[in-house]
Amino acid sequence: MREQKQGQLLQQFRGRDKPPAQQQALAQFLGEHPSLAWVQQVFCGEFHLVSQTLQALAASEVKLVRRKKTMLAWAQLAIMASDEPEDKIMDNVEKIQEEMQLVLHHEDLPEDVLIANALDVEKLRVMSPSELIKLNICDDNQSANEYDFKKALDLLKYVPDDLDRGELGHQIWCKSILRDDWTNADVNSPIDTVQKTIFFKIVDLIGVMEENVEEFLPPLDRLLEAEELSSINDNSTFQYLLRVGYEHIHRTLIDKD
Repeated sequence: MREQKQGQLLQQFRGRDKPPAQQQALAQFLGEHPSLAWVQQVFCGEFHLVSQTLQALAASEVKLVRRKKTMLAWAQLAIMASDEPEDKIMDNVEKIQEEMQLVLHHEDLPEDVLIANALDVEKLRVMSPSELIKLNICDDNQSANEYDFKKALDLLKYVPDDLDRGELGHQIWCKSILRDDWTNADVNSPIDTVQKTIFFKIVDLIGVMEENVEEFLPPLDRLLEAEELSSINDNSTFQYLLRVGYEHIHRTLIDKD
């Protein structure tokens, strides 16, 4: 590899009729270079192993999103070409598609947000779910709407730590509230007023998608006491509108049955 003789190296992967010593040497080499192991598995027709290897490589990829995407795409093709039982194939495809969703979340980030956060647009690195959430809701993402905040909520399931997941969820809702001016809002038609806010548009979107609103919605008291909302949580208009909004949510989306 150091001598750039990849073509000669690939020839060593072909076929199974090699002397035992050569097979052992090749096996040792592939053990030291897992990124090439799947090539040998392709030549041997072991497509279920090809998929496993590529999925493992994709999981460990941290440098390039596009490389992770390619590995996942090939992994899916390989498992579908394998002779594994149908249920195992579908389980693998579902798992790969879950990982592919993370890739798509990278690709959905606005270019101006990436640039503002000193990220290489052309060679975008793989980011953690927490990083993706923060980029979706950050102040640099000035055009963020309810769909962007819903993407952030969807990413929570990829955050492994319960405490981190809870804190990030709290931040998402607080950030959504701060997208609107609550203190100078019209209180004469409170339902109409709150329905125009990003916060309640997110809730409506969750309801439209027939997901469990109560699982996403934070406790009202926690928002009213949130440090992140210290600039407005003592304001009577904000408190009134948020309470009215929560009553409306419970009446129309949670307690409707």
